[in-house]
This record gives sequence, C-alpha cells and structure tokens, in this order.
Amino acid sequence: RWFCRLVQPLVARRADRILVPSQSSLTDCVKFLGVKPDRIRIVPYGPGNPFGPVPSMDDITALLQRLDITSPFILSVARGYPHKNLDGLLRAVALVPHVPLVLVGEPYLVGTRLTRLIDELHLGNRVRFTGFLPDADLHALYASAAVFAFPSLCEGFGLPVLEAMSIGVPIVASNASAVPEAVGDAGVLADATQPHEFAAALERVLTDKELQRTLRVRGQVRARTFDWQRAAAGTLAAYRELL
Repeated sequence: RWFCRLVQPLVARRADRILVPSQSSLTDCVKFLGVKPDRIRIVPYGPGNPFGPVPSMDDITALLQRLDITSPFILSVARGYPHKNLDGLLRAVALVPHVPLVLVGEPYLVGTRLTRLIDELHLGNRVRFTGFLPDADLHALYASAAVFAFPSLCEGFGLPVLEAMSIGVPIVASNASAVPEAVGDAGVLADATQPHEFAAALERVLTDKELQRTLRVRGQVRARTFDWQRAAAGTLAAYRELL
C-alpha cells in the first residue's frame, strides 16, 4: 500500500514512457499518478493461456464427474481479491435458480467471507471451488461452461475474458474499468454491483440459445484481434521511439 501511495507515483512521473494495456489504465495513470498523457502508450495484451486442442467429450465428462459438476453451469476464474467481486457474483447467482457456479482459483483473501455468504444465501451444493487447475482441466471447463461470468470491479485489462472468448464461451461481465474494452460487443455487460442486474444478464444468456450462438462467434472473432506478437511490436515501438 505504501509503495503504491508513495513510490509508484514518483517513479511514474520520472518515466519517459509508460506502457498500459487499456484506455482505462491510461486514464487511471493520469488521474492517480499524475502522469502526462503524452508519455503513455497503450499496448493491449494477447490472450491468456495458449490452450491446446479442444478437449474431447470423454475428457470433459470425466473431469465434470471428478469435480462433481453438473451442466449447465456458470464458470468464473479469479483469485480471491476483494476487487474481483466474487461476493457480488454469489449474490447474483442466488437469484438464478438451480444453476451451479464453478469458481476456479484460490479463495485467498475472501475465502472465509465467501463461505459465510454461501451459507447465508443458502447456495449449499450449488457452488464448487476447484482451486487452481492444470491448463488441460481449465480448458475443459471453459469448453463445457454455459456462461463465463466476470464480475470484477477493477481491471487493467482482463485476461480471463480473452481466454473464455477464444474458446467460444458466452460472456457476462461487469461494465467497470477496462472490462468493456476487452469484451467489446462479444459479451453482455452489466453493473456487477447490482446483483439483480447481473443475475438478469446471466439468466438472459442461459435461456437465449440464439444469443449464445451469437456471443460464441463474436467472442472467438474478437479474441483473435488480441495477439502477443502485436503486444511485442507495440512494446518494441515504444523503445525505438525513445532511442
């Protein structure tokens, strides 16, 4: 906290160039770090994990049985930081009857709070914590999820959104921070601080087959516009500009 408050603004103001992955991050650098916009360059990231071939149905079925997950299910991938808003997601899922929620990642800072909230909301067996998973298992969960939920309230970019889109999972995401820049028109955006609104978005995607097909296609098309080669080229261009 002290580093972010004291050291980071000083270093940022002395830097000749700052690379950020989104317009939202650029705005934050100007607002909170006091950096002049003309010294900032936007270099979007590429997709997250470079997954291999699409898992077979046998592999998917075996994984779901091993993790005790029933379809259709909502998937979310995040480490348990408060800004990931997993408690808000639980409140929204409680308003969507009968559909399980699978949370991939370490509960970390909010684990105890989430456990209490699950009891309070009577979600019981509807929530599965998997912890971190090997890439092959994560790929299989993405490929078999009905909806990918990303309720984060603060992101510099949002790599899990790109992972999900690249595999063709319909997206429901927050309308906060840099998330809309990553999602574009390839997902349904909603106010994740309002459980009823986020729940309505989840239910809409879960029940509208035509919307699901549209979002799957748009997601895969959009994911291909983000590329690590372009990110490398943008980074190199910033160095060359200075040199």
